[in-house]
Amino acid sequence: MRTTLTLPSPPPLSACYKNVRRNGRAKTTRYLTWQRVAETEAMGQPYGHHIGPVRVSIVVGRPDKRRRDLDNLLKPLLDLLTHIAAFEDDSQVVDLRIRWGAVVGAQIEIETTEENHDE
Repeated sequence: MRTTLTLPSPPPLSACYKNVRRNGRAKTTRYLTWQRVAETEAMGQPYGHHIGPVRVSIVVGRPDKRRRDLDNLLKPLLDLLTHIAAFEDDSQVVDLRIRWGAVVGAQIEIETTEENHDE
């Protein structure tokens, strides 16, 4: 099974969590807003629930000319995919690729695979 989703670009990981006295860390308003918008956009697109190992390929458009780290965008995107039940858990991801590309937001392709990398 193969699924393709187009979502808004997530905030960088450094903007997703804040320190909260006596409670540790909490999601920021910016992150919660992005999650709601991204979830709404995902629900308007056809996707299935992937069972077993999956490959995830992500292409992200650059929002501006500032230097950015791609790896800071992974956690919010993978957490959202788990939240909307595109797959059960991040541990199912056996092949993960992310790159900059000529897209608006983030284009994500999820493919169920027979490969199992639990060695």
